[in-house]
Amino acid sequence: MARSFLFLLQPVALVLTLSCGVVLAAGDRKPVLPINKQDRSAEQAQIAALVRDLGAPTFTVRQQAQRRLIGLGATAKNALEAACHDPDREIQRRAKAALNAVNDIDFYVRLEAFRADSDPADAHGLAGWDRFRASAGASSPARRLFVEMQRAERELLELTERAPRLAGTLLDSRCQQAQAAAAGGEDDHRPVLSLGSIAAIVFAASAPDVPVSMHAGDCINGFARQTALSQALHAKQMSPVLQGLLGTWVGREFERESITAYRNLIMAMQYNLKDAIAPALALVEPPGGQPHLEQYAILAIGKLGDRKHVPALLPLLNDSRSVGVPDRTGRQSDTQIRDVALAALVHLTGQKLSDYGFVHAKSNPLILFNTNTLGFNDPAERDQALAKWRSWWAEHGK
Repeated sequence: MARSFLFLLQPVALVLTLSCGVVLAAGDRKPVLPINKQDRSAEQAQIAALVRDLGAPTFTVRQQAQRRLIGLGATAKNALEAACHDPDREIQRRAKAALNAVNDIDFYVRLEAFRADSDPADAHGLAGWDRFRASAGASSPARRLFVEMQRAERELLELTERAPRLAGTLLDSRCQQAQAAAAGGEDDHRPVLSLGSIAAIVFAASAPDVPVSMHAGDCINGFARQTALSQALHAKQMSPVLQGLLGTWVGREFERESITAYRNLIMAMQYNLKDAIAPALALVEPPGGQPHLEQYAILAIGKLGDRKHVPALLPLLNDSRSVGVPDRTGRQSDTQIRDVALAALVHLTGQKLSDYGFVHAKSNPLILFNTNTLGFNDPAERDQALAKWRSWWAEHGK
C-alpha cells in the first residue's frame, strides 16, 4: 500500500515527510542523545524510554520521541514492531507511523545500494531477486528492470516471498486497477501502467504458490497487448530479460480446465517462449481435454517443440473429436483433433502439409496454423493422410 513520503539523502541532510504530517529535517531537529554502541543494554533502555514517550501526556514529548525513533532507523525496528501492539492506542499509532518511515528509508537505502552494486549474489534484502535472476538473468538491463519493479510494486513482491496467499489477493486487486487504467487510457488522464508494474505483476503470478484467479490470469495475458511491454520486448537489451520473465509465467502449469492455461499458450506462441512446452505436454497427456482448447496445446507443441516431442502427439492421431471452430463461411469446420495433431507432426518433422492432403491449410504467424483450414472434405482423404504418416514414421522414426 502506497504511503506518501518524500525522501532525499544528501551528505549533510535527511528530510522525511510522513503521511501523518510529521516532518523531520536533520539540520533543524534536536540532537539525538549519543548511544554507546559498546553497551547494548543502554541502547535498548534508551529505545524503550523513547517508545514509552510515544504515549506521554505532552504533545511535544510524543512528537520528539517519534522523530528520534525514526532517526535511530533499523536499530529501533524491533521495539517499534512490538509497540505496534501496545495497549496504549497513541503508542500504537505513533509506533506504526515511525515503523513505516523506518521501513521506507531502509528500503530505499537498500534499493540504492542494489542499484549501485554489480554483485549478482547480493540482493541487499530485496524480495524476489534470487528467483528473478534465475529466470531473467543479472545483466545491467535486468537489474534496472528489477529496481523499477521494486519501486512500482514493493508490497506485492514482499508478500509473494513471505505470504503467497495474501500476494494472490493483492495480485487480483492490482489487476483490477491495471484493467481500469488500460480501459481509461491517456485520453481519460488515467495513469498508464508502467513496465515495472507489469513485470512485477507477471513475476508475482509466476510464483507456483501464489493463487492466480481467472480474472488475474486474463489481465496478465492482456499485458501482451500493452505498449509498454510490446515495445520493451522489441528492444535489443531488454528483450532477453522479458523473454525470461514471461517464460516463467507461461511455464507455470494450471489445471486442464483453466482458461489461463490455454491463453498462456497463445502468449507463448506469440513471443516464441519455449518454457510453455512442458505445460502444453501436460495438457495433452493423456488426451481428453476440451477440443476447442486442446488444439492450442497441440499447436504450441508444434510451433515451440522439436522432433523429440513427436511421441507426445502420436496418441492424438486416434482422436476424432471436432475442434469446433468456424470455417471461412461461418459454418462449423470439419477439423478434428487428429487433423491438428497430424499437421503439427508434419511440421515438427520438416515435411510439407501439401504432401499429406492439407490443400486448404493456411499458416498463421501467431499460432502456427489456422485450424479451421486443416479439415478434410472427404474422410477417405484423412485416412490416406494418416496411413501415409504412419508409414513414414515407421521408416524414419527411429
